Amino acid sequence: MRAHLVTAVAVVAALTAACGGTPADSGAVRTGPTSSLPSAATAVPDQSKLRLPRLEKLPSTTLAVDGAPAALVTSPGTLWVQQHRGRTLTRVDAERGTVVDTVEVGQMGCGDLNWAAGSVWQTGCAVTPGLVRVDGDTTAVADTVYLSGLGSAYLDNEIWMTTLDDGVGELRRIDAAHVDEGRSVPVPGLLVDGGVVSAAGSVWVADASALVYQVDPASEEVVAVIPMPVPPDTGELVEHDGAAWYVDMSLGVLVRVDPDDGSTRLLKVRTERPSEYRGLAASSAPGRPGRLWVRNGDKEVWLLDTRHDRVLRRVAVLDGGGGDVQQIGDTLWVASFATDEVQRIPLSND
Repeated sequence: MRAHLVTAVAVVAALTAACGGTPADSGAVRTGPTSSLPSAATAVPDQSKLRLPRLEKLPSTTLAVDGAPAALVTSPGTLWVQQHRGRTLTRVDAERGTVVDTVEVGQMGCGDLNWAAGSVWQTGCAVTPGLVRVDGDTTAVADTVYLSGLGSAYLDNEIWMTTLDDGVGELRRIDAAHVDEGRSVPVPGLLVDGGVVSAAGSVWVADASALVYQVDPASEEVVAVIPMPVPPDTGELVEHDGAAWYVDMSLGVLVRVDPDDGSTRLLKVRTERPSEYRGLAASSAPGRPGRLWVRNGDKEVWLLDTRHDRVLRRVAVLDGGGGDVQQIGDTLWVASFATDEVQRIPLSND
């Protein structure tokens, strides 16, 4: 679970000292020598409530996964399940719906999962920092690097993740083929991790200030600092439909960051209830572009059409305190944090 420990005021003050420029028409602030940054919005703009589809209660089965299953990630034919309160990574045959292997990773899995370069990359949290690489073929732990970031991104054979060095937030750029601590890429003003994604050739970073930083991997410079049109809270980033999206499940908001000009688009769709599990539960669905699964509280997941700003489906799930959601083929997988289960739901008419 992500814990946000600083206020937006502190972050904006640090950014003001470190970055400048004049706001672009899009709302992005380009770095430069002198100007201050606008703060994020103080309230979520009012939106009329949208008409929702009926709630579908579909037949399902469950797999027992101890240790509060939370983060999920997919690889070809496989679902990987991370324990939030344990040190085990579980490998599930996605076609048969059976557990085929478990891996003792040596670190508590309280961060996120990423599939890249033929491996699963697991991150810890401030209590148990560590980036663990698990080989996707052998399921052996191949590397462990003691960094404190909560999530990672992959771009051009490199892993990017945030970490704290003497209380200062920074990016680390790590060669995926030769894993070590990598090298530092400073992000002025970054104090608390809110996620890292790669999209449209850039690396995007967020924190509790409701600001998103765009980093050019070639120059290793912050090229834009973009305020979100929502108040600071527990926002995180997800890559979806070729762009970085700022997602805050406690506020129920989703914001697209345009990769070309930094403009932001706040969806009219709002999730209605926060989940008990305060992790990121949003993942792109296979098939048509613009389809995104998100959790709405502890009892429902929604399929959104982010291009047309509407809810396509509402699916009832176990009331298990929340957890991630992933679709593989025609099957929806949902982690049930509080009941130590992963739910397998066959979909139809998608």
